[in-house]
Amino acid sequence: MHDDAFKALEHLAATDVGRGSAVLARHAQGGLHDAARSLCRSMETAHVLLLTGFYLPLADPPTAETDGPLGAVMLARAVELLGGIATIVTDEPCQRVVQAAAVAARLS
Repeated sequence: MHDDAFKALEHLAATDVGRGSAVLARHAQGGLHDAARSLCRSMETAHVLLLTGFYLPLADPPTAETDGPLGAVMLARAVELLGGIATIVTDEPCQRVVQAAAVAARLS
């Protein structure tokens, strides 16, 4: 049952929305379950580094993307809840978005 769930998650993640994600996902296909298992096994001693930030200078108004910073914060919160340590690194234009999300998520 877990294998089917991980295959479904990989399929969803590989759904191309115009950014070439399907091509990238082929190289990681079948690895999500092993990666999750490895992370869970080492969580109490894990220090996870999350990188995010994609500034959109031509947007009206110019802004930080919304899914990457929020996703990084949610992953960091999950890592903390499981006993690990998470560090988020972002670029300067996205820093305020990441900080606001981290406060809302009650990251330590």
